[in-house]
Amino acid sequence: MTPIALHALACRYGNQPCYLAGFADPAAGTLLVAKQKALDEPIPASDHRVIVTDAPEEVTDWQLCFSDAHLAEVIQCWQSLKSAGRLALDKSVNRFDPHSVIQAGDTDERGVRWRFNNAMLENGHIAVLMMCWATVKAHQAHILTHDAVDLDKPGDDVDDTVLPWSTY
Repeated sequence: MTPIALHALACRYGNQPCYLAGFADPAAGTLLVAKQKALDEPIPASDHRVIVTDAPEEVTDWQLCFSDAHLAEVIQCWQSLKSAGRLALDKSVNRFDPHSVIQAGDTDERGVRWRFNNAMLENGHIAVLMMCWATVKAHQAHILTHDAVDLDKPGDDVDDTVLPWSTY
């Protein structure tokens, strides 16, 4: 499967906007955050490109828009990729590893509520989180569209261990 070129532009958290570029493999669910780019550097057009941003007014051709409402989800995506060993940050962008700014907050009936250490938070941390979010979404879409069992193909036998709850 062709990797997806990911571009993340974060502007709303900290002083300096940050533009990070990397690659995601939707089939494997892996992410490489490769480098920080200049804000005025154009994003190349491609069929295998996803732009994720928290400032849709700054980018004309974005595919995924982050807001504070997505905060718990992006942190969960980051934790999922990190714990599975599916996240790699190049040395040049390692300072944006969200590990240094995400802290455990209160605990409620749903578990730990995570929060940011705002004193250390930069747009680069948010850009990495947005890239993790986009990678997980691409991986989920790949699983739904490519890994489905084709009942008409020989060898793709139906696993009847879920009976009687199957609906086929």
